Amino acid sequence: MTQDAMRQEIITLENKRINALISGDLETLGSLMAEDLAHIHGNGHMDDRSAYLDGVANKFKFHRIERGDIKIRIYGNVAVV
Repeated sequence: MTQDAMRQEIITLENKRINALISGDLETLGSLMAEDLAHIHGNGHMDDRSAYLDGVANKFKFHRIERGDIKIRIYGNVAVV
């Protein structure tokens, strides 16, 4: 896979993540997350995968998510976004 194709795949997956957050689609959102996810909120609180998905299900409501341009750097089989 070329680097351009990898970048496009990452953008596609990010859009899928955004749509899952807005629609509350926990199955899709969970499928995009690693089992050992560590999500750090803006206030410094950390959630593991289970707590994050619980928050999306029961605490947080996303009406709209707007992103600026994302920068994707590819190093072998690792991408930094």
